[in-house]
This record gives sequence, C-alpha cells and structure tokens, in this order.
Amino acid sequence: MKNNFILNKNKEIWGYTIPALDETDLVKTGFSTRIGEVFKGDRQSTLAFCKSLGIYPEEIKFCGQVHGSKVVRAPKDISSDADGLMTDKKGLALVTFYADCVPLYFLDTRHRVIALSHAGWKGTVGQIGKNTLAAMSKAYGTDPKDCLVAIGPSIGPCCFEVDRPVADRFKAAFDFSSEVIEPKDSGKFHIDLTKTNALDLIDAGVLDENIYTSNICTSCNTDILYSYRREGKIENRMAAIIMLM
Repeated sequence: MKNNFILNKNKEIWGYTIPALDETDLVKTGFSTRIGEVFKGDRQSTLAFCKSLGIYPEEIKFCGQVHGSKVVRAPKDISSDADGLMTDKKGLALVTFYADCVPLYFLDTRHRVIALSHAGWKGTVGQIGKNTLAAMSKAYGTDPKDCLVAIGPSIGPCCFEVDRPVADRFKAAFDFSSEVIEPKDSGKFHIDLTKTNALDLIDAGVLDENIYTSNICTSCNTDILYSYRREGKIENRMAAIIMLM
C-alpha cells in the first residue's frame, strides 16, 4: 500500500486527486473538501467541483447509500438502494458522499472499467470491496489483479472508537481482525477501517502494490474535511468522484 492523495487548491475550491490513477490517462479522480462544498446529490455543485479539477462529465450518477454492500451498473441499473456504482462508459462521473466513511475507487486497467463504493463500518463488515470486485467480474470480466484501488480520506483508527458488539462483528467477519482492532483500557476498541478494507481487497486478489491510501483522518482534519462523529451528526458531506476518459 502506498500514500497517493494530493490536495489541489485555488481560491474558491480545494480538492484531492489521486495521481496513481489519474496518471494512467484512463480516469480523472477527485475528493472534495469544505472549501468549495459539494452538496449531496446536487448536480450543479458537483459539476462545479469537477470542472475545478479538469473533469468535464457528460453525465453524473449518484446512488442511495444505505450503508449496505450492494453494487450496481451505471447508468443502466436502479441504484436507490446501492452503495456502489460501476461503469465502462466514458464521460460518466460516478459520485458518492462521505463524512467519515471510507471511499473506495476502482480502476480495471485491462477492461477499462471503473467503480466507486461507499464503505461505512457496516459496508466494511459486509465486505463491499470484495462485492465490488465480484460485480465488476460478473459484468465486465474484471480480474482483481488488473485493478488499481484507492482508499480515500475517512475516520482513522486514532478516532474510530466502538463498543464490543461492533468489534465482535469485525472479529467474526475477518480472520485478520487482530491486525485492525486495538482494545483500550476503557473497554472500548479502536478500528482501522482503511487497513480493514485494504486487507480484504488483498484477500480478494488485488495486489498490495496496486492499493493506494490517503492516511488522512477526517475527524482529525475538520478544518478542511467534514466528520459526522466529531461534529455531531452534521448534514454536510465530501464527494468522491471518478470518471473514465
């Protein structure tokens, strides 16, 4: 795994990009901040953010984000109950929204297919990363070994504290749970969601060297990012975007 997110700034809009994916010349990527906010499900603010990063979508696709692990094809399939989108259509921007949950960006460089999935802790336990790869394989013939995957800013293990019932669900879901769960003297547990998703993707066949992370904690950086936990159930969100060129 490698760190590979860069913050691009101008006076009105700041946004992260993922050079490892963008430099393939197959896609454009972005992740918004508090500066030049993208409103959830809003096409106008989404388009303004895209244009600030040199992304010019012909079409924009959102999904319902219900903290599940369903992934659908865009723009064909109904997506109101999905947490992931995939497509092989150029000029179609896939967009999902975050305020602590984990953004997962996928690029199949062989078949020129992309996907974008929203992994909250429930989606992580539900292995949405693996589900995304399985859906891409079924629809487009994707082999995980051909994929580049980026894991965007989310709440870090420093701040993601849970009670035993949640920790037990991670223990039941993952053989490697001891590597991502840290017990605390308080009886609480800290969980590394980025590492959990990365290890699950490696288990699915993605090469370690093809996984890129941000290591940016949303809860520790509320000067430029939103955090649902830190800020008290806010409505604001950041947007993750990927589009085939």
